[in-house]
Amino acid sequence: MTQGAPLLAVPMLLSDTISQVAEATYKKPLTSASWQLLCDIGAALVAKSAQAAAVSEAQRNRARNLLQQQLRAEITASTVDDEEREKRFFTIAFYLKQEAAKAIKDLAAPGETANTKTARATNFALGHLKEFMVIATGGTTSGQDGCISQHASNGANPVAGYAQLAAAYANCAGLDGTTIAGFDTTTVLDNKGLKKITAAAGNTIAAAEKHCRLLTTEANGGYGDDDTAGDTVNMAGGILKVTSTAGVNYNAHNALTGPETEATKIIKAAFDTIKKIPATPEDYTNKDINELKTDANFHEAFKAIYNVDQAKTGNALETEMEKAFPTKGAPFTQQILDKIRDTKLPYALAGQPKDNTMGDIEDIEILVKIINNFTGERLKRERTAAKQQSQTKCNTEATQQTEAVKCSTLEKPEYKPEAGYKYNETSKACEKDIKRSFQNEPRSCRVNHKLKCSDYDTKDTCKEVNKGKDKPVCGWKKGKDNEDDKDTEKCRNGSFLVNKKLALSMAAAFVGLLVF
Repeated sequence: MTQGAPLLAVPMLLSDTISQVAEATYKKPLTSASWQLLCDIGAALVAKSAQAAAVSEAQRNRARNLLQQQLRAEITASTVDDEEREKRFFTIAFYLKQEAAKAIKDLAAPGETANTKTARATNFALGHLKEFMVIATGGTTSGQDGCISQHASNGANPVAGYAQLAAAYANCAGLDGTTIAGFDTTTVLDNKGLKKITAAAGNTIAAAEKHCRLLTTEANGGYGDDDTAGDTVNMAGGILKVTSTAGVNYNAHNALTGPETEATKIIKAAFDTIKKIPATPEDYTNKDINELKTDANFHEAFKAIYNVDQAKTGNALETEMEKAFPTKGAPFTQQILDKIRDTKLPYALAGQPKDNTMGDIEDIEILVKIINNFTGERLKRERTAAKQQSQTKCNTEATQQTEAVKCSTLEKPEYKPEAGYKYNETSKACEKDIKRSFQNEPRSCRVNHKLKCSDYDTKDTCKEVNKGKDKPVCGWKKGKDNEDDKDTEKCRNGSFLVNKKLALSMAAAFVGLLVF
């Protein structure tokens, strides 16, 4: 006989004819002493399936909320003109990106997630359990072999049919997938398996009984005129077994902790996945700067955006973070978090009206469209400026010669033309100032001149040299630990823009993973 076979209600076939067996006089319905445990197991399976679904939803919500806030922070960064403020917002965005990546790790992993496995395995076992209970509570037909009678009896708390189960014992509603409010799964499950089921807990049936006795509590006759013919039949997903002596026993308690067997593989698969349900993640909430300063992921984000030495930790790193995010002045929430929430659309975009705030937009696809648009607008402005700059005519040789003639005729030291000449105090003559001349020339006129970033002495000239280049060359910023005047802002090699573009590109790639 095989698991799940309707051995309790199938007529005997002998010599191609149905063996007609008279209905027994003393058939008994199910009584609660034996069958309530099966309903408890069903309720536990439903509760664990619901728990896995809730954890999965919480994981998705946390990842979604983190990504929403990351995109909002990037959008806000693109609306500010001051580079220092821009770096603050991008630091927050970079941090949120890393937090979101952690949150989505299990969701984005290949194959079936732990929560999906739990739902599948528990529901499969529940289906087998329900199937068994439907058969066990079914009525008999006069003149046919059968199982549990619908006739009245003096049995305690009798159940005459499947429909009466939940009315007789509320936990039986779990067999239909209903989550039982307040049900404590620990009354049924522990770390070894099904808590109430032990090898001695089975209701052993006398050898004279046949396989239809199942979960009734008294001797019954006439359910079937054969026995199991030497087979042991596992039923209800492996929770029960009928032995060759027509005995009905629960499979042993510790069978669920050992290797998988054919007998218990269905209920064991459910139990094994239940043990692997992840903890429910906390809902995402904005953190204050004091809390962020103790977060390793924030440290990494800060170092990346502010070009801080990766080896710097402890008080040295705290000092650097204090400079960028001072505790004095306006509160962090007001400076950063409120600004991220309240940033408005300057014009209608992606189906959103003008002046709609970022905090009111939850659709990730729309937020991505906004950041892409803002980034595109900025690139267009930079290209336009570079084009206009390249179209500006270089100083012609004639003009330069004219200026040189003017300079050569002057003797006053205070005369220092902006066209690229200076008064040399040593020679007492006006001569060409190569450094200043190169700085004042349009970019297209000085592409071949080998100036260092430190040769540019104003913020504007430092930033202007980057125009038209694929990667920033210079940046107006404070220095690293190994640079001179590290606390002084001046034109230095490299730029924060490199890190900013990295943050943007990684955010765009991350969006593709978060598909629900």
